Amino acid sequence: MESNIEMLINLNALLADIPHISNILGYANQVAVYRLDEESEEWEYLEMKGTLFVYSRSYPFKPGHVIINKLSPKDLTEPNTPSAEMIAEHCFLTYKYYGSTYGLMFQDYFDCICMGNLLKDVWKELENPPDFPCSTYSSSESSDDEELSDVASEENMA
Repeated sequence: MESNIEMLINLNALLADIPHISNILGYANQVAVYRLDEESEEWEYLEMKGTLFVYSRSYPFKPGHVIINKLSPKDLTEPNTPSAEMIAEHCFLTYKYYGSTYGLMFQDYFDCICMGNLLKDVWKELENPPDFPCSTYSSSESSDDEELSDVASEENMA
């Protein structure tokens, strides 16, 4: 189990790239990322391996997950959505997200099951998000790129 200092260091490191993170809900070391090629129906390794963090955000209420890639500076950061489909089996967590199917391979079976259950709980929570006063919020930290990404993702869902 990580100490409070280690969790605070991880939280501050994540805040550098993802604004408004309020808490790390869970994490798993040694996760590899794959994507299903729909045409060949084969898994392709995305050259991503590292630590998975599931986090909550203070505003907007969009929890998500990020894999801090140990192999390159390219991390996988995704907001969570209640429309995602997920299956956790053995050491492999499969989820469908915005039309793509991803697979996370865990070194440890227990980590896979724990992260799968945590993500399911987070997605259930998203179905009934808490109310936040949108009109009183102004952010100097939010980026136009993030807002455009959110709009593009919502348009792809339609």
